[in-house]
Amino acid sequence: MAIRVAGVCWLGVCTAMAACGATAAPLSQRAAGARPAALTPSLPPAPAAVARLCGRVRRSVRFPVQCPSDWPPTRATGQPELQVLTLRPGIYLVNAFNGIDDRSPHVFHLLFGGQQAPVSGSLNSIEPGLRLTTRNVEIPRRGGGVFLQQRAARHIGTTTFRGHHAWILREPLYPQGGMQGGHEIVLWNQDGHGYLVSVHGLRLSEQTLVGIATALARSTAAAKVTAGT
Repeated sequence: MAIRVAGVCWLGVCTAMAACGATAAPLSQRAAGARPAALTPSLPPAPAAVARLCGRVRRSVRFPVQCPSDWPPTRATGQPELQVLTLRPGIYLVNAFNGIDDRSPHVFHLLFGGQQAPVSGSLNSIEPGLRLTTRNVEIPRRGGGVFLQQRAARHIGTTTFRGHHAWILREPLYPQGGMQGGHEIVLWNQDGHGYLVSVHGLRLSEQTLVGIATALARSTAAAKVTAGT
């Protein structure tokens, strides 16, 4: 089955969901007050649609696909809305809306993806197709001054899971954080490749969101989905 790579305008989505609302910063330099991730919670198994999509994605890339085997809970019924945003031999990114009709506290927007090359100590090592804001973008104003159109994601801590060292990032609010505005992100290397999970929630604390993102990353490390199998 062919996979359709989404080409929609995410500006409208993020605007409707208001909550998504220069030189790259070094990941190795911890921000003031940075702290390790919260304790990772236990999450329920991922919906069947997630594994099915991962199975199709892995046939199009030349490195292991890390697919979440757990998933953030929601009171809404049905499968999450899944779309492939980026799909090339050396990179993939999956977007998911989770329980859009659920108004209780929960993670409603998440992404997971990977790149064939590992990430290093700089945001410059992250492929643009993973949709992170890796640098500040300033637009000159008529009459003087500049408008800060985009801000780089900020490093807020580190964590480990299953022996993997991981960086914790926070995206600025939309629009300066792009389509992942306001998200908490876990970024790590595994078997020589770079991976991320990214979450945004409704009425959930930063600590809770970081814990959920780490739990998702931990479940992908256990999934062992490999290309070509």
